[in-house]
Amino acid sequence: MSCVLSEENINAALAECKEPGSFKASKFFITSKMNELKPDELLKIFEKLDNNGDKSLDKDDIVKFLQKFQPCNRLLTEPEVCDFLADGDPDQDGEIGVQEFQDMVLKSATK
Repeated sequence: MSCVLSEENINAALAECKEPGSFKASKFFITSKMNELKPDELLKIFEKLDNNGDKSLDKDDIVKFLQKFQPCNRLLTEPEVCDFLADGDPDQDGEIGVQEFQDMVLKSATK
């Protein structure tokens, strides 16, 4: 992820959500500066988050979200995963596609 985000910003974002229940996707996107990236840069991040390469983020991908930035990080809790999906899955199909992810990240800039 450090190919498009600075290590400093990643560390700051991860520090804000160390405790279970403290992760908020929009806050993570802002602190990490992910919300300032271009669509092609967000695509690179999305591809790293997509564990099985099916071009969507499902619950299994989202649970491991923080670990994709640093492997020693915790898994997201069930409520955090549900909130992530509620924010990023407007068609409620249980998955977040590339465009939905990009929209979700860029929307956080306006919160």
